[in-house]
Amino acid sequence: MLEDIVLRELTADVPLCTLLSGGLDSSAITALAARWLRKTNGSPVRTVTTTFAGYSEKFQPDDTRDTADDPYARALALQRALRPG
Repeated sequence: MLEDIVLRELTADVPLCTLLSGGLDSSAITALAARWLRKTNGSPVRTVTTTFAGYSEKFQPDDTRDTADDPYARALALQRALRPG
């Protein structure tokens, strides 16, 4: 079902991108979009990630998160699945 929803959203007449937070949901959506775009036209998926200056350095674990998200977003963005070829 998730794959079907992502594929439907990839139809547009403007450049598309995903908001990559490093969490499981945005990572799955980005990976599905990347696979489909590479398969259909060979283009990479564009991703956007945002953070605050000093966030990783000042991050304090809590009950919801034990690490900052940006290392995971960076790791996924660097995966071959998001690049052409």
